[in-house]
Amino acid sequence: MLLGTAGVMNRCYLELEENHPLMLREVEYESLITNEGADRFIAKLKARYAAFVQERLEGEERVTIIESVMMQDVISVAHMLGMDLGKLRHLALSLQRLLEPLNPRLIYYYHVDVEGQWRFICGIRGNEWGPVKLHTDEDFREAGEVWSRSQAFVRGVIDEWMIPKLIIENRDYRWVENTERVELLVAEL
Repeated sequence: MLLGTAGVMNRCYLELEENHPLMLREVEYESLITNEGADRFIAKLKARYAAFVQERLEGEERVTIIESVMMQDVISVAHMLGMDLGKLRHLALSLQRLLEPLNPRLIYYYHVDVEGQWRFICGIRGNEWGPVKLHTDEDFREAGEVWSRSQAFVRGVIDEWMIPKLIIENRDYRWVENTERVELLVAEL
């Protein structure tokens, strides 16, 4: 079910969208391991989210879809880069609270075999896209290990978020079945 064909005004922000309203540009990610760098990052990101929520509340669209940016491109990346876990958990909770006025729903794909997922997505997108450059078996093993740890942290944050959500443990790439589950959640809107 497409929201537009059902008469629901909506806006979808894809992860790789240019000028994404929730992505910080020119972030010194190596600074996330220091308290000062993490605090600057947190303040900028919270301001960005607050402005986004205000804009969405004033906009005409009833539904806003944000693909993977918050959990994958912010929380996972900050985790992988060594941000203090207490600060990171607090940031995730702060972003969740900021989004509450939008009445969020969450669809989360939890990849049981993270290395396999990297191989799958690189088979579709190619071995180099954005910051990703995976070519050897060792590259894929390392990516699987690193992302598995950050994904476990993200899953904990998601499990704590008390909103309607659908967590799909992506084991067998059952896209038709998963799409049907997503459509049921969306239909509840």
